[in-house]
Amino acid sequence: MNNYIYLYYLLPIVGWSLPNFFIKNLRKTFDSAEIIVLLHLIYHLFILPTLIITYFNDREKVLSFVDKLKSSKPLLLGSAFLVVILGLGAQYGFNTLLKYYDVTHTVPIIRAISSILLVAIGYFIFKENITLRKFIGIMGVVFGVYLITS
Repeated sequence: MNNYIYLYYLLPIVGWSLPNFFIKNLRKTFDSAEIIVLLHLIYHLFILPTLIITYFNDREKVLSFVDKLKSSKPLLLGSAFLVVILGLGAQYGFNTLLKYYDVTHTVPIIRAISSILLVAIGYFIFKENITLRKFIGIMGVVFGVYLITS
């Protein structure tokens, strides 16, 4: 394994922490749906040029992607749509919560409960191995979040 693989943890740690405060600021001017539209417009400022550049510089990569889409099973593509729908719903709910609560109150509660949900789904649906030690650790985090937010 790459010795620097752990540095990749920094991307989601920072990327899932700092933007919450920026969204809280945006919430002063925009409603939840407007923030979602604004952020997706900005995403497309990065994504569309990348797609165009890739198409002209590495057409084979784009054609390979299109072939994968064509040969994908409907259930797989449906799961991608579900990811988008759940993500939009989560973003809308989160943006709305930030109107009423501080980031430091909202995010720990969401992350603690989502940790429990992840373990339950991972264990019962995807048959992931959940040790007693892991379960106790997650419960410790949840209890810590309770102490922080109460």
